[in-house]
Amino acid sequence: MCFNHPWRPAYAQCSYCKRYFCYADLIEYGKQEYCLEDLSRAGQPSKITKFTPNRFTYIASALFIVNSFLIFYFIYPQVSLITTQINHLGLSGFLKQLTYGSEVILLNMAFVVMGFISSISVLSNSGKRFGVSVAVLFMMAVFFSYEYVSTTSTGAPDYFLYVTIILLVNMLVLVLSRLSYVGGASEERFTEQIEWPKVETF
Repeated sequence: MCFNHPWRPAYAQCSYCKRYFCYADLIEYGKQEYCLEDLSRAGQPSKITKFTPNRFTYIASALFIVNSFLIFYFIYPQVSLITTQINHLGLSGFLKQLTYGSEVILLNMAFVVMGFISSISVLSNSGKRFGVSVAVLFMMAVFFSYEYVSTTSTGAPDYFLYVTIILLVNMLVLVLSRLSYVGGASEERFTEQIEWPKVETF
């Protein structure tokens, strides 16, 4: 029977206090029933910010692709050499005699792959993917800046500098892609609609 009205059959159990109530004393929220006393404990409506690709997002995606192609173009001879070594020595043999130079080339290859993936992920509405793309850009900028600075005395390859500049521009464009949203770009809505009980005469 209803906790508040013992003469009425219970309609459902409150999801918070686990007491039984009639239909008039319950509110459906988030596909669960709550009594009027415990409705405030059901949780707050969530604010959902929805982003859609704009011109800065497309530019950032294109810069990811340009950078990936640029890196791959300059490391292609080393990649061919590494591929030949793996074919002759096998993967386990290659890993046993891995040198610093080979590690750098492998890291470059990883950045090429991550760049292509990021070029697609930034076009989505996901804030997490946007954050991952920014993290990838930051790691790449730190790595290529270090490579450029550490090899200036021995004649640093120009592509280290080119890639670093493009990465910094790409990061700026990514930030602008989020800052360029004006009113109406984000919206606040309830994740679930509250169905208020019908007014009944007691």
